[in-house]
Amino acid sequence: MRAWVAAATVTLMLTGCATATAGTRASTSSQLRTGGGTAGPPSGSRAGAQTLARELMAWRPLPPGTRSAGRKRVPPQLDSSPGIPGTGFVLRTRLLTAPARAGSVAAFLLAHRPHGARVSTSQAGAAGPPDATWVMFDLARPGYQTELGFGLLPVSGDTTLIKEYAFVVWYPPRSAAEHIAPAGFGSVTVTAQLPDQGKRTTRTFTSHAVIDRLAGALNALPAAPYYAVPCPDFATYSLRFWPAKHGVRAVLVATLSCVADQVVAGGVAQPPLWDLGQLGALARVLLDRPPRR
Repeated sequence: MRAWVAAATVTLMLTGCATATAGTRASTSSQLRTGGGTAGPPSGSRAGAQTLARELMAWRPLPPGTRSAGRKRVPPQLDSSPGIPGTGFVLRTRLLTAPARAGSVAAFLLAHRPHGARVSTSQAGAAGPPDATWVMFDLARPGYQTELGFGLLPVSGDTTLIKEYAFVVWYPPRSAAEHIAPAGFGSVTVTAQLPDQGKRTTRTFTSHAVIDRLAGALNALPAAPYYAVPCPDFATYSLRFWPAKHGVRAVLVATLSCVADQVVAGGVAQPPLWDLGQLGALARVLLDRPPRR
């Protein structure tokens, strides 16, 4: 799943760093305008991921005359496969040949892209020519991250070998305990630890509007399908929500890795949340504001 995984710096894990599993980036200004909802994002399942992968493989935006390559051995330039730590994904692949040059196949794919797909391309291969060209379509589905990809390798003047794959990751369910009900909290403490500057910044806010907006942004994050992506010397952030009512437990949301946040409710750790920078963006916006006099 080259496009969205690369954005999450999973390349660090794929090169041998330690990993662990947990069973749409918005602008900072728009995040702070988001109100606190009551329903979290949908989760997915293996069965749903398998269905999505079959549907993706049934959609073939390929030039006329494309056919199965049979049991042909996959060349090194097309041998890499997407993946994440653990078993929370479905991967389907097949090898095809098309009676067209690789550039023409890529142009055909881009002209017939799935509706609403985010497109990315790259070129990589084994040492020496020819190189493989990759065309990837990243498709957002509620509860899932899905990608349909095509590796294109010229094998003769007018023939291209194609490795097609469908890669689907599902988000696990969130726990009820990590849902933040804004009305139950009277203040929130925002902290940033910036290694490059060697300092720690902390501010506490009592504004109900700030609490509501922060809760809404965090409640919208899905549970993390995996979370241990090491990031050397990266900044860490935390939001600690302090109860305003008896019986409400304090909630801490803190940076866990490059792609996830840890949630602790009433002293009990909850499933990590998938976060590609939202927590840090929220904290920076608040900490950059001048304090009220």
